[in-house]
Amino acid sequence: MLRTLLSACLLLTSLTALAQPAATPPPGMVAISGGVFTMGAGEDGDNPAHTVELSPFYLDAKEVTCAEYQAFCEATDRDLPTFWGMADFHSGPDFPDYPVVGVSWGDARAYAEWAGKRLPTEAEWEFAALGGDPDTRYAVGDTLAGNLASYARTSPKGTRPVGSYAPNGFGLYDMTGNVVEWTADYYDWDYYGVSAPLNPVGPALAKFRSIRGGGWFTGPGCCGIVFRNGLRGNWRDFNVGFRCAADPPGPKHATVRAADGQVVHVDLHLVDADRRRPLLILFHQARSNARGEYANVVPRLMEAGYNVLAVDQRSGGSHLGDENRTVAELPPGAKELPYCDAYPDLVAALRYAEAAGLRGPRVALGSSYSAGLVLRLAVEEKDALAAVVACSPASGPPMAVCDPAPWIPQVTLPALVLRPGSEMQRESVRDQLAACRAAGLQTYVAEEGVHGASMLDPDRAADAGATWQVLLDFLGGVTESE
Repeated sequence: MLRTLLSACLLLTSLTALAQPAATPPPGMVAISGGVFTMGAGEDGDNPAHTVELSPFYLDAKEVTCAEYQAFCEATDRDLPTFWGMADFHSGPDFPDYPVVGVSWGDARAYAEWAGKRLPTEAEWEFAALGGDPDTRYAVGDTLAGNLASYARTSPKGTRPVGSYAPNGFGLYDMTGNVVEWTADYYDWDYYGVSAPLNPVGPALAKFRSIRGGGWFTGPGCCGIVFRNGLRGNWRDFNVGFRCAADPPGPKHATVRAADGQVVHVDLHLVDADRRRPLLILFHQARSNARGEYANVVPRLMEAGYNVLAVDQRSGGSHLGDENRTVAELPPGAKELPYCDAYPDLVAALRYAEAAGLRGPRVALGSSYSAGLVLRLAVEEKDALAAVVACSPASGPPMAVCDPAPWIPQVTLPALVLRPGSEMQRESVRDQLAACRAAGLQTYVAEEGVHGASMLDPDRAADAGATWQVLLDFLGGVTESE
């Protein structure tokens, strides 16, 4: 009966890989092609069923071992785990092939960063544990037994060397049993009700961190794939370890849900696996989208060493090329939203950066109407930002309820405001730049530049190189000091 219920609730709607296949994974990792699946089960509790789509990702075939973690500690002068040297927990140098235990969430993240990887999200972990079988209760099948996994009823009790049991359909070992595994996400009981549908990363802040999978000290009821639980991030336990994930090369398309429920599309561009690099969050101008406006800007920022998060706000379109994916999903009568309505999307992008573990100094860059909005963001979200860049901040009637003028005197973060010389003919622009300078904000006028962030595009602005130099000098000053 239980299996029948789970089969009905845990139906994968598709295991078809997304357009971008997973490339060759690093040694010891498995390439997971991603797809669409039903995450969770049923309607109640902390894991109601909902549809999630995942891009390709890599996952360690096995849990991180004592030997691997010891090498990390020796290389970084980090303290050895709690319970190290205790034979009862198979922890220490005498148990090199056993899973490491006694590590906090922060310890696990630090190891992953040192190894050029990251922790898996809850969604990635659950999809991987299914191994391509939508009807399975455990990663080892419909039932548990001592010859399938190390869990509370296995005799003798305790962890086993990683990979001691048969892998699941994706070639992953010990996704059920051996040790419970930390994931990247915060744990929130109600999160599934507001989860974004594409590559969700968990809530931006909560009391606990999510753990999944069941371990050697876990009963069968808590070893199920859909079972969720959480621990304080500083907790170290003899039943908890981890494995790592990583991203294939190229941008990662994701969604985040704004506070009012709107699904916002973003593209994450990582220079490498280091999510501690400075982050530029790019917001486009009116009637446009992030991919169209920033096609020539993103590569230059990455070349300079910056990670980039490019955002499609709900007020936009196909101007400057490509499609605004957030607008494309709006109801037909809501395609032309007022500029000010997009402000929650800027806040949502900041929350995504926090939840996705993008820990480097964050700089929000806005173009035209969104340049006006980032000046407000600099005031209301100053603790989440290192600086802002505003390219041709829009004002006037379209910005009636969110005009940047009242916010400019309140900006205390480092801020760079850019304008092309052609716009200086307007008295309102001259007055705005004067107000910015009076508030201590840095300003720059490009001689031949064009409106908004197009000042940075060499295909649209003859003097883009000079504007880039001003921008990079500013970014270097505000990110290197963080």
